[in-house]
Parts: sequence; structure tokens; C-alpha cells
Amino acid sequence: MFDNIDEKIKKLAKFCAYLCLISGIIILFISIVEFHQISFQWDFEYAFERIQKNIWGIIISAVGYFNSWLLYGFGELITKVSAIEKATRIKTETENNKEL
Repeated sequence: MFDNIDEKIKKLAKFCAYLCLISGIIILFISIVEFHQISFQWDFEYAFERIQKNIWGIIISAVGYFNSWLLYGFGELITKVSAIEKATRIKTETENNKEL
């Protein structure tokens, strides 16, 4: 379960980024289609609701995409720390073998 966790976190970050971008685009598309279908019934509340839905679509996409950057960065950090740990372990083992 915890083997190769850095790659799993990176894949999860990519999945979240794509999911948030696609869901934001879908929300924007639905809002635009609804707006054009009922454009004859124009009032302030309806316009405010459509604008609010468009803003939520943009916010969902942007926040999800930004969070995926952080998650991917965390996976990359785990990769780098694992590489440092392996290099340190090999160096320590070779020094211990030379002392014997």
C-alpha cells in the first residue's frame, strides 16, 4: 500500500487537476447553455444567478488546479527525500565497510 507512494501522490494530483478542470468547464458550459435558452426572461435575479454560477465554475477550476500543484509538489518532495535517503544510506554503508 505504501510502496512507491510518491508516484501515487503525483498520479492523484494529476487526476484531481483534470477532474477539477473538466468539472469547471462543464459548469461553465451548462450555465452558458441555460443562459441562452432562457435569454428572453431577463431579470436581475436570473442574471445574478448565472453570473454566480459562472464564477463558481471558474473558482472550482482554479482552486482545484492550484491544489493539484501543491499535491504534485508534495509527491516530488517525497521523491527527492527518498533519493537523498538512499544516497546517504549507500554512502554510510560504504564508509562502514571501509572501516572494517
